[in-house]
Amino acid sequence: MANAVANKHIEKIRSLSVAKRCYLWLLDRGYIRRDVANSISEDNDVALMAFIKKFLEKIHKDPDEFRMNHEDIRILEFIYDGEIWIEDVENVIGVNPESLSLFTRDFCKTRKIACLSFSPEESVIAVAEPWNYALKDEITRRVNSKTHTFIGTPRKTIENILQHHWIRGAEDAEGREFIKVSEMGSISSSRSSEDSSHILVDQIIQRGISENASDIHIEPLRESGGYSVKMRVDGRLYPFPELGSPSDPIEPIVARVKILGKMRVQEVRVPQDGGFPRGSGHHAIDCRVASLPSVLGQGKEKVVMRLLRPTMEESLRTLGFEEDELDYFKDVFSCPNGIILVTGPTGSGKSTTLHCVLQEFVAKKEFSIYTVEDPVEYRLPGAHQVQVLRGVVEFPHAFRAFLRADPDIIMVGEMRDAETVHVALQAAITGHLVFSTLHTNDAPSVVPRLLAMGDANFVVEPYLIASALRGAVAQRLLETLCPHCKLERLLLPEECKVLGIPPGSKKIFDINPSGCSECRHRGVVGRTAIFEMVNFQRVPNWDSVVNENVSHEAIRKACLEGGMKTLFDSARRKLLGGTVSSRSFYNTFGMMTIRSKVEKTAGSL
Repeated sequence: MANAVANKHIEKIRSLSVAKRCYLWLLDRGYIRRDVANSISEDNDVALMAFIKKFLEKIHKDPDEFRMNHEDIRILEFIYDGEIWIEDVENVIGVNPESLSLFTRDFCKTRKIACLSFSPEESVIAVAEPWNYALKDEITRRVNSKTHTFIGTPRKTIENILQHHWIRGAEDAEGREFIKVSEMGSISSSRSSEDSSHILVDQIIQRGISENASDIHIEPLRESGGYSVKMRVDGRLYPFPELGSPSDPIEPIVARVKILGKMRVQEVRVPQDGGFPRGSGHHAIDCRVASLPSVLGQGKEKVVMRLLRPTMEESLRTLGFEEDELDYFKDVFSCPNGIILVTGPTGSGKSTTLHCVLQEFVAKKEFSIYTVEDPVEYRLPGAHQVQVLRGVVEFPHAFRAFLRADPDIIMVGEMRDAETVHVALQAAITGHLVFSTLHTNDAPSVVPRLLAMGDANFVVEPYLIASALRGAVAQRLLETLCPHCKLERLLLPEECKVLGIPPGSKKIFDINPSGCSECRHRGVVGRTAIFEMVNFQRVPNWDSVVNENVSHEAIRKACLEGGMKTLFDSARRKLLGGTVSSRSFYNTFGMMTIRSKVEKTAGSL
């Protein structure tokens, strides 16, 4: 009977068009104003779909415009993909308490699922993260029904169902064939089997995606012989003990990752690289894999998976520019030809910034754009992109090929050697616009760095740099404070001195050490960029500065006289404006003594 009721409601929802389902959800969540809703005909599917597509495009370019959080964006995309999402599934579909006990209560609580109804023909399962395909596959394998219907619903609804409908004493009976999960969510039976390694790796990757991690580390434990899992989220490495194991062997996990990455499983003595795609559409991920041997013994390797999201969700507006900074940035990149470099350490967002710039040029549909990258991190429709292939297609080889293909703009992933610099300079002085990245600490350092890269075969002349180099942008990423739980505090005298303001005159917002549910109790949500920008065309006597081969200090002084915007000024504005954490500010500029004093005064940050 319960299945019949569920099917009736599910079919009713499926009878609605995808556009109407998205529209009704947006209306219910308050993302569409009533006056806008009144101007749209709910019965005109073509108009509704056009509206939804335009809405999604705006959300992906600037989520802040509608104040839509990441979770709601995923829900909207889930509905847009034709799936079912019901806010109040408990009352709309109903719950069969006996079906709930198909899984342990701990499993349901940690995974946020609830089996609403079960029969040999069909099962209906409510899931808080219906885009977690690894979890859905796991449930499908364990629940013995011909068909499985998954319904997306909020976490709170799942919690209410488990609280109000769970039958006391309905914990697992001995010998039950369904999956058993410990309170932390780790599989406790047959973990070393091939099937378990499939599930565990899927769980780890899916968790990394849901945490918006950039890297996943799986490494052997020296003491116990097990393994640990860590993830880099917003630039910081966090442990995830519930995904690791202090005793189970790491070898099956490493083998599974190697198989996915098309690497040699039996080769455990040397480092290897590989990769594989994951998901499709809005949820597509490229996993780049690196394995490293260790001194702990044969097979005790560490693997690191870098999660690359090829769909660009950023724009110049969302990178973190203040209005005057954005104007200056656009002025730097408005040159018709020459070289513009973006600098900073690995992971500082250089490629993201360059791709945002390229998006602006692509949108104009007036330019022939080529890129050569290692790896290609973002797919850019409207540009021709080439992946570096070691020993076959290198940066300078691709660059020369581009010059024969009528380019307007060329983006080189990195100025890696003298030959690449030489070709870039030649392209710039012959009328092309060249973008690239370089590893320097600040923007003025690009000049001595380029000069130092020359060798006997490819000499880098100062006069070429002076005539070809148009601008440089140095950047870093700072932690963004959680807007829901950040705390106000008074600046210490030492901080006021560094920031150039009178002591006791200013309060700032900073990290809440306890955090909240919105930020997963970390106190920070995402990162924002700070920038140092210089337009070399506006530096007085620029040709003389470069040709005289003066010191870095002299070049920096000349750039400041030319109106250079500094990293410190950019970061200072964001700190005083309550946008970034003092922790990341002082870390970036090496002020660890001040950070220690702040921690002692305000509690651990």
